Amino acid sequence: MRLSKKQLGLFLGVSFILSGLAFWVYQHSFKITQTKELHGITDFDYERDKDFILDVFEKNMYWLVDVKTSPDFSADYMMRYLTTNSNPSTAGRLTIKVLYDHNRPAGFTAYYMKHFYLGTIRFVAVREEFRSKGYGKLLTGYALRDLQSRGAAKVSLVTRTSNIPAQKVYKASGMHVVEEEEDGFVWFEKEFEL
Repeated sequence: MRLSKKQLGLFLGVSFILSGLAFWVYQHSFKITQTKELHGITDFDYERDKDFILDVFEKNMYWLVDVKTSPDFSADYMMRYLTTNSNPSTAGRLTIKVLYDHNRPAGFTAYYMKHFYLGTIRFVAVREEFRSKGYGKLLTGYALRDLQSRGAAKVSLVTRTSNIPAQKVYKASGMHVVEEEEDGFVWFEKEFEL
């Protein structure tokens, strides 16, 4: 089949526009997930981010940690050794990502692969002055996608039943309640098709 000059010109013009659009989307998504100059999620750096995360834990410990079941929890130990608990054998398993808003740390998430098919989001926290901007959903979505890319068929997390704003974020991220206990905690899960 032969194309006329007009059809060929139209085809090349559309191809040029689509390739330019694809390049813009690639650059834009790269900035969102890789830099901290605008609204970006970046890898945790202990020296740069520790004071911010320690401050978030100090102000929100009740919402982030059940001190009854984890009385020895240390945010500094968690960050220093990238571990989910005080057991040295779990060191290096935790991934921490920090969300920046115009060079200011706004929130973070921490997650890990609990088993070869099960991912767990341990923390999603947004600094008070940055709330209601969709950052909790952005961090949750990032953690879900990253865990899925690592092979998770299911991702779980737990929060307090009284933490209604967090529950709204998790539901908006496609997670659903699988268990709610009388002691004040609710479990969420999201399953992925393999």
